[in-house]
Amino acid sequence: MPRRYHQICPVARTLDLIGERWTFLILRELFLGARTFTDIREGCPGISTRILSDRLKLLADQHLVRREVYAQHPLRADYRLTPAGESLAPVLQSLFRWGMEHTLDARQRAVVARHVRGRIERGQANPAARALIEEYGEHATGRRAVKTRQRPG
Repeated sequence: MPRRYHQICPVARTLDLIGERWTFLILRELFLGARTFTDIREGCPGISTRILSDRLKLLADQHLVRREVYAQHPLRADYRLTPAGESLAPVLQSLFRWGMEHTLDARQRAVVARHVRGRIERGQANPAARALIEEYGEHATGRRAVKTRQRPG
C-alpha cells in the first residue's frame, strides 16, 4: 500500500498518485510507446514483476493507465495512457529537460537522444516524447556525431 502525505496540497496529492518508486518510470515507458508488460519491464531494468504489476494496477485504479486484455490464456494485456495520464506530459517533459541539462554529460545526452530517436523512428513514442527529442536535436546513424542541446554556462 503506497504511503500517503495526507495533505491538502496539489503537489502532495500528485505525489500520492505518482510518487512511489518506479511509478514515473513506468509512465515514461508508456510515453515512449511501450504497450505490454514485457515492454515496460524491459524499459525499467531492475524492477521486479511484482512491483511492476502492483504499480500498473495502481495507475489503472487512478485512471492514469487503461489496461486492455487481448488474450485470456495466457493472460495478455496492452497498457495505454488515459487522457489523465497523457496530461502528465508537461511534467515528464520538465523532468526530462532538467535531467538532460543537469545530470548528464554531452556523451550521455547523445545516448539518450539516440535511444528516444530510435523509438520515435519505430513509431512507438507519444507526441510529447517526439517534441522533446526534436528540442534536443537530431542524431545521425552510425558513428557520426550527435547534435545535442548545449548546457548553459
